Amino acid sequence: MEKKNITSDLLDEKQVTNLLGITPRALRLWRRTRGLPHLRLTGKVIRYRASDLDRWLSQHSVAITG
Repeated sequence: MEKKNITSDLLDEKQVTNLLGITPRALRLWRRTRGLPHLRLTGKVIRYRASDLDRWLSQHSVAITG
């Protein structure tokens, strides 16, 4: 059985901003004010789990009505 790397699903700030189409400033704001899930590995090193982001986006989606 192949072992899964524990960090294989971690994304850095640049990857997340590209995926979401937002600025690094917006990402930091969402982290601080909207509870965007993240991991602080060191004082300046922050990573995001893709699975956590998927779940968070699903919980914060807004239905568009006609």
